[in-house]
Amino acid sequence: MKKLYKISFGNLYTDAFVVDETGCLLFASIFGRNADVQAFLAQVQLKKMENLTIKDPEPDDPRCAVVGQWCHFSGYSDNLEKSITKVATESYGVLEHLFLYQKKVNKLDYGSKSAWMIASDPQELDQLLWSHIQELADIPLQNAWQKPIITMLESLDECINTPDKTIGNIFIRQLKLPGDFNEMISDKVKSGELPIYYQ
Repeated sequence: MKKLYKISFGNLYTDAFVVDETGCLLFASIFGRNADVQAFLAQVQLKKMENLTIKDPEPDDPRCAVVGQWCHFSGYSDNLEKSITKVATESYGVLEHLFLYQKKVNKLDYGSKSAWMIASDPQELDQLLWSHIQELADIPLQNAWQKPIITMLESLDECINTPDKTIGNIFIRQLKLPGDFNEMISDKVKSGELPIYYQ
């Protein structure tokens, strides 16, 4: 099992936890016994869970600085989805593995041309990022343009962001296409920066 961090509720632990810029939960991977997991979910669903703190069992880890009011649920419990599986461990027997995440994670918002992406490795995240850019764009984008378009978006403010508050081996980005994205691509095609490849 991966490194676990103690959650300040019952006897629960997390190996991956992400919050957005306001401190609200985006994604959590939580382990514990059935009673603790169900009690935690009940508090969230009844909107009695106000905030959580997360403690690092290894004090020398620099991420110990996250201890404190690290995550809150105010106004967000209705937007959370969950899935639960059982995991057999040698030391603790059978534990429940709870995935708790906001509905907007790994879903496309066509209205705002934005999306949140979460993956377990960087290559998977890169693939998600490019596929989401292609899906959200109003014009077709050739795969050969992937690197220059992502580089362009990374150079612009608020187009590709990575949350500061992330614990565990998890990779996440927020994508938001600029309002003039189509015009930007058109200009680069006309200038030859994005050459058209005919098949």
